[in-house]
Amino acid sequence: MQAIKKINNNFALCLDSNGAEMIAYGRGIGFGQFPCEVDLEKLDATYYHVDPQLVSMIAEMDDRVFRISQEVIRYAQRISGKSIPSNFAFSLTDHIQFAIERQRENIQVKMPFAYEIENLYETEFQIGSYALRRLKEELKVYLPKEEATGIALHFINNYQQYTAETATTEFETLLEQVLQIVEERQGLKINRSSYDCYRFSMHLRYFTKRAGEGALYTGDGEDDLYEHIKADYPDIYETMTAVQKRLEKMLSIQCSTEEQLYLMIHINRLCAKEDCHRS
Repeated sequence: MQAIKKINNNFALCLDSNGAEMIAYGRGIGFGQFPCEVDLEKLDATYYHVDPQLVSMIAEMDDRVFRISQEVIRYAQRISGKSIPSNFAFSLTDHIQFAIERQRENIQVKMPFAYEIENLYETEFQIGSYALRRLKEELKVYLPKEEATGIALHFINNYQQYTAETATTEFETLLEQVLQIVEERQGLKINRSSYDCYRFSMHLRYFTKRAGEGALYTGDGEDDLYEHIKADYPDIYETMTAVQKRLEKMLSIQCSTEEQLYLMIHINRLCAKEDCHRS
């Protein structure tokens, strides 16, 4: 196997014996000169068909969180009996890292459906609880119980991917309109090929999925946090309001304070990244 490009210390872009491109994972394989031959015994895993948009995210991943994510996926497969794509480890790591970031910034987002998830999706909630336990044991990271619901939802969404071609086309149209609103309001240019844009699109996809199922968050238990972000980031609030109006018009819905809060958090995260260039 030939490594052709370093991603970070433990990930490298490689070519297998048939010339197929893949991402290889193993401690220390990112060191040294490239291109180079890789000893297969040093590899822990290989990943094919990885979306190019994920590469920038992989480069920034905390290896300790990634290893725990791999462990959580193995646990999930064992207790659920369901097949989980190996590449799911990347999005799960990103999800967990974002939860850790929120905790460090003292942003606690309640999960309105926590009770329903815990009782209707017992296996997935058990997976989320296991992830929290391993983070506590290995990293001394103490995430609130609500984050077990968030991880459970991440697995549930993996099982229920959007597949209808017409729905995908409609979503892409909606996504582009939302991105244009953010660009116009924030005076920036969003790199459509970046992982940050991809991550934002996934949040919006889950939003539209919940809207289609009539399962939008309806609780208003985060008023203090909502008002805090509104006051501290008035430009993000105004951008969110414009996005909210477009979503409500196109999807014939009503956004609760909870959904508006999530939109503000994700819009702020998108706009804060380096590959969003101010115009």
